[in-house]
This record gives sequence, structure tokens and C-alpha cells, in this order.
Amino acid sequence: MVLRMMLIVTYEVRKVYGMLIDEDDNFQGWTIKEGATFRSRENQGVVNRLICEVRAFNPSFLSQDIRDAAYRYYRSCCEEESLKRRGKSDVKKQGKRRHERLVRKLEERKAALNRMKFTNEKDKAVWLDAMKLDIMSSEESDMDEEEGVLIIHPLEWRSDKLERMFLILDNEITKSKSPQAQRQMKRRVVGDKSQRPVPLIADTESLKWIAKK
Repeated sequence: MVLRMMLIVTYEVRKVYGMLIDEDDNFQGWTIKEGATFRSRENQGVVNRLICEVRAFNPSFLSQDIRDAAYRYYRSCCEEESLKRRGKSDVKKQGKRRHERLVRKLEERKAALNRMKFTNEKDKAVWLDAMKLDIMSSEESDMDEEEGVLIIHPLEWRSDKLERMFLILDNEITKSKSPQAQRQMKRRVVGDKSQRPVPLIADTESLKWIAKK
């Protein structure tokens, strides 16, 4: 249970950090340069902002747990920056592409859902409630690009009902595309299993069905 919570807090910290980078022009992120440390004034400002934003979404999270997760993320970013400077990684660009694909796929699935006919509007409302970035399929949130191939990292915690829902929506998306657009779609292959933990929203009464029991 402790490990699961640590993974969840870490995931939330990274997600909020990415959102701030994308949406807040005043948020500059970690200061990673010679002489800078996690305790530097600029980086403590980042930590305090993360604590504020993460707890706004998850009031039950402890500030110290968020700070610890921020420290782990800072260390990870320092290592990635070191690799990037040596020409072995382009982490920011890759992360931005992944996030853009995630958002684009979410919008496509929402549009497909709104085109579908439901005999019971309550069923449609249940599906709409599950249209969250946190539970998007792993091909959008955990994939790599290799010569036009998207590598899917399956999420083991997802329920069969959620898997069927995404399959129906993705088939609807494919059918709505022209033959030329379908031919241009990147090939998808299944890779290693994702390590992403079950999101906290799966504990809410209306969304318990998204995760395996």
C-alpha cells in the first residue's frame, strides 16, 4: 500500500509538472545548471508550486510526500539533462509529443462517443465520465517512436469493461477516417507492460469499474 501511494504521488507530481510547463508561461521548471541544487531558491519555488497544485487536486496528499516525489523527479531530470547535453536524448521534445498525442486521442474518443447512438443515455454518461487523461490507453501515454511504429505498453490494472469501451471507440475513430487517412496511420505493436499505478480516480464510486478488482 505504501509503495502504491508513493508511485501515485510520483505520477501526479510529474503530470502536474508537465501541465504547468505546457500551460503556464511563467512556470520555468527546474533550474538545472552548474551550481544549482534541489535546495536552490528557484527550485524550492518549483517545489512549493508543485505542492500547492498537486494538493489542489489531491487534498489528502501530504506535503512531505509531494516534496519527496519532487526531489526524485528533479534528480531524474538532472540525469536526463546530462544525457541530452551529450546528444543521447531529447527528453523534452519526446515528452511534448507524447502529451500532444494523449490529448489528441482523448478528443478523438470524445468525438467518437458523441457520434454513437445509445439506447440508454445513462450508459453514455458513464462512458463520458471515463474520458480522463489519467485512464487513457497506454499507447498514448507510454509509447516510443521507432521508424513510424508506436509501441504500446499495456496497463495491467485496466478492467475488461474499460478495454472493451476503448476498443469500440477506437474502431469508431478508424471507420470515420478516409481510406487514405487509414493507410497513413502508424503501425502499433505491443511492448513491455507499463509501470503506471492505478490512478486515484479509480477509488471514486462512479469510476471503480475502470480497474480490475
